[in-house]
Amino acid sequence: MLGAVMPKKIPIDRTNSLRAILTDTLPYELPLFFTNEKLYVEATGKFQGLPSLVSTLLNPKGATKPIIYQVQKGGGSFRKITVLHPGAQLKLAGFYGEFDSFIESACARSTYSLRYPSRVGSHYFQKQYLESEETDNELPETEIDPVSLLPQRKWASSYFSYRRYSQIYKFFSSDEFTQLEQKYKFMLKTDIARCFESIYTHSIAWAVRGKNFGKEHRGRIFFEAEFDRYMRDANWGETGGIPIGPEVSRIFAEIVLQSVDLAIERSLGAVSQQVVIRRYVDDYFVFGDSEDTLHRVKAVIEKCASDYNLHLNERKTEIIRRPLISKLSVARSQTMSAISSFMLKARNSLDELQTTYFSVRDIDNIVLQIRHIAKVHDTDYSALASPALAVIGRDLTRIRRRIDSQSFRLPRQGSIVIEAILRLSAFLYQMDIRATTTHKLAKVLYEASLFITKIDASRSTFEAQVQDIVRSSLGISSKSSIHGPEIINLLVAADAVCSSTRTISPTMLELGIGQSFSVSDNLSRLNYFDLVSSLYFSKGFSSFAHIRHPVCEEIERRIEGLGNRLHSGSTETMLFFDYVSCPYVDAARRQDTFQKTCKSYGISVNAHTAIAQANLVGERLHFVTWAGSSQLRSLLERRELQPAYDS
Repeated sequence: MLGAVMPKKIPIDRTNSLRAILTDTLPYELPLFFTNEKLYVEATGKFQGLPSLVSTLLNPKGATKPIIYQVQKGGGSFRKITVLHPGAQLKLAGFYGEFDSFIESACARSTYSLRYPSRVGSHYFQKQYLESEETDNELPETEIDPVSLLPQRKWASSYFSYRRYSQIYKFFSSDEFTQLEQKYKFMLKTDIARCFESIYTHSIAWAVRGKNFGKEHRGRIFFEAEFDRYMRDANWGETGGIPIGPEVSRIFAEIVLQSVDLAIERSLGAVSQQVVIRRYVDDYFVFGDSEDTLHRVKAVIEKCASDYNLHLNERKTEIIRRPLISKLSVARSQTMSAISSFMLKARNSLDELQTTYFSVRDIDNIVLQIRHIAKVHDTDYSALASPALAVIGRDLTRIRRRIDSQSFRLPRQGSIVIEAILRLSAFLYQMDIRATTTHKLAKVLYEASLFITKIDASRSTFEAQVQDIVRSSLGISSKSSIHGPEIINLLVAADAVCSSTRTISPTMLELGIGQSFSVSDNLSRLNYFDLVSSLYFSKGFSSFAHIRHPVCEEIERRIEGLGNRLHSGSTETMLFFDYVSCPYVDAARRQDTFQKTCKSYGISVNAHTAIAQANLVGERLHFVTWAGSSQLRSLLERRELQPAYDS
């Protein structure tokens, strides 16, 4: 058994503000194959050697239109997520480099905040997949992505180091929370309704300088005015609401909410000595000994928030009496304990010296336990799935590393263990199909594939089960109209761990993106990720020709339709780079698109030059990792570096 390996402390170049486009300007809810790494590499080299068209598209003047799409939020509701124009992301990275010290100061004013940027990150701890010297080359066709491993040394999970708690659950399990519970009988919970959608971008000037100053000096170049301008330009000029998803938006909101905090503190007067207030992003927690006092504090929070056009969410406002632990917290704790016991029994059954008996029947027992926990504590499965899948993935990694492939003699028992783990994982996932749970399931599939190969068990049985999971999950997601990255990433993972070249069928793809290509539907409703996903999974297979051809035509229509305004649209700009680079599109079509785009911008290139430049751009700059099916490890590593905000 391998001993525990301490994470390595990796230094970061603090002067390199461009790394913000790898950490702070993209949302978490993205297809695994999507990355800014090529953009980062080329921007670091100032796009040297690339045609002038590249700079034209990536340095737009004025406002750009972002990509907005929906992802499953949980409980049947959806959240709008934003991907900013790559040029807007580069500008925001430049803003970080110029004003990072101002950001630190603006986020250091409130004693209420539980999560705020404190300084520019100087290092990160290398963990998860890279914490062991062991290599994972057992996965069929796995190869290391040189682009992804190089920047591993250059960025952490965020541009800034954060205080005090990276995730809200860490606060609830902290000594600080225990001490607050010991001191106070009640806790008020409330949050800002539709916070990011409600923030008025000009309010950052009010937050930093005061409302009168902000109104009187609008247009002057100050830190807050520049931040306002960059955020508006990145959001198609909108002043009402900020993009949802990127970390830079949470920083913008934090600056505004810290000013709300200060206003609350001033307004409370003597009452401030009777309560303690904490805030995690847009969630407020007020501790006190009297319900009447908490209601008075709530009224103050409501008034101060309204001064910034923000309002409390009454549906999520409640007062909890000591013990200050919710039914949800208890349910999660008990579920994770049950999962850990299940995984321990599975691990022990693989030891030839143990007499522990383990079978697929153990699945029935663990599922019954989870059902019982959810029922007793009136908790939805969706609240339990993400932490449970995280425990399964972590423990499966430990089981795999513990096995000595040279001496292991129980391949049949190993297959039973994997079958049981996959059945449990599928049960949890299908109760809560979201971006975070899909990523965790993808890790389970990856680890299971490595394990099966390591013990020399039947891959055909394993792969058949993976395909069954995909089919059943697609049926559930289609009924719930879930068609975003949360389901696309399941297809990415299945495609990577299965050796069959036909793992993902055209029907599976159609269910995944919610589009049937068997009828002449208008493809204009497909978003950027739908289009590139269609090309990603179609590869060069003739069975996907009825999908690939109309998708190519739609992409060309969108690119050509904007003409010399292509640079203003995030969808069209990124489609251009991905289309020109796609190995599954006929080279002549890609080169023709490149030449037409040059012409629309008044750039004259002959056919020979167009071919050379199109090939160069296609090789060096794109956002889709077209070879992702052979690089699942590096795809998962990327997502590990950018942890989910709400998990």
